[in-house]
Amino acid sequence: AANFGPNGVVKSDPIQIINGNNSNGNALKTLINNNNIDIIVIAYSYDVNLDAATRKVLADFVNIKKGVLIHSQELFPDTNKATINAIIGGGSSANVIGIGTHINKIMQISDPVLDGPFLDLKGKLLGTDATTTCDSATNLPSDVIVLATTSNNSSNVFAFRHSTKGYLWCGDAGFIAGNSSNSSGDIYPGKISSAGAPLSKSYTGGVVYNSYFYANAMAWAIQYAQANKLDTKI
Repeated sequence: AANFGPNGVVKSDPIQIINGNNSNGNALKTLINNNNIDIIVIAYSYDVNLDAATRKVLADFVNIKKGVLIHSQELFPDTNKATINAIIGGGSSANVIGIGTHINKIMQISDPVLDGPFLDLKGKLLGTDATTTCDSATNLPSDVIVLATTSNNSSNVFAFRHSTKGYLWCGDAGFIAGNSSNSSGDIYPGKISSAGAPLSKSYTGGVVYNSYFYANAMAWAIQYAQANKLDTKI
């Protein structure tokens, strides 16, 4: 409630969270339609090897229903790539490769996710959870806004969002994982306070701001859904 809600940093109606577990294909479609879902967050440990039916549901959610998808995925570059291209559309031929990096650099640009209501993140760092394994995107179309790149190659995109669609992608499924007690510099980069407020965290390679990035992304997602989402079924 301190972050989002009638009295939160971001003013909104009370938010209902629905756990979709590993819903795929028609089960995911039914869940979206029955609950008139506004925002979907894919993260660890969702079944990240998304099949064609699930990719279509997610693409229809973004492109027809005008909902928001925050999509964090790794380890399955082929289906990751296929999901990105299905959602972006227009002949997109983005590529995804598996790489090794523990620290990622946030871009120095003005963007609602990077200079959102929780913290100005321009030039700061994002951490990769648990291992140095993550996916990066390349060959992205011009209507994509790069939010962060890997520390070892600025051509490899760690996070981006679409400029007009409600779609944000990150190449690490655990980039939002965290709690208030873990102090490791290698896992759980999304540190929060005991009350749930975002915090930075000392990490191997620097101080990371994953929870602030996620909070700003959710603020952008809520604003986008309020302005664009339709009540139509998919």
